[in-house]
Amino acid sequence: MIVIDTSVVIERSASLCFSIIARGYFEHVRRWRYSLQELKQLTEGDVKLGTQSQETETVAGRKVDRTVEVSEFDPDKVFTLKRVGGDGTETHYVSSYRFNPVSRYRCEVTHHLELDRSGLSFKLLGMFVRRSLRNELDMAVGRRVKATVEELTEPSGVMTASQKAMIRPATRGPSR
Repeated sequence: MIVIDTSVVIERSASLCFSIIARGYFEHVRRWRYSLQELKQLTEGDVKLGTQSQETETVAGRKVDRTVEVSEFDPDKVFTLKRVGGDGTETHYVSSYRFNPVSRYRCEVTHHLELDRSGLSFKLLGMFVRRSLRNELDMAVGRRVKATVEELTEPSGVMTASQKAMIRPATRGPSR
């Protein structure tokens, strides 16, 4: 199994970070997960515990289809997606974001990924897959998540969990 942890400090409050990354997941995730080819929300309404989606992603050059469900949703603290169902070669997938306030207007966002697939090629090439994923996650979380949150939100916004994020007009265009 591959386990990778990546962290970044974002110059926004935990509430703003959570609003963009978790509550706005379907609107914004393609800004930082370039490997995501397709994403479809299967349950209607706002993102919450139990929300499901179908996604297609390229992992180590191979197309992977998975159904994920929000398995943890604790506002301003944690947002976790976990693979559900038994189709495909991927046997385990967990993607979790933790929000740790550093100060009133700074938050450390830690992304935790767990990935396992059946098949000899994954077992033999696991070291290379891990290195490739590590590089992608360092770029995605360390730069693109930070840039997305800081670009889309006002720097000194103080929000409660029920408020929508203060979104700036997009300067780089819509999510792909």
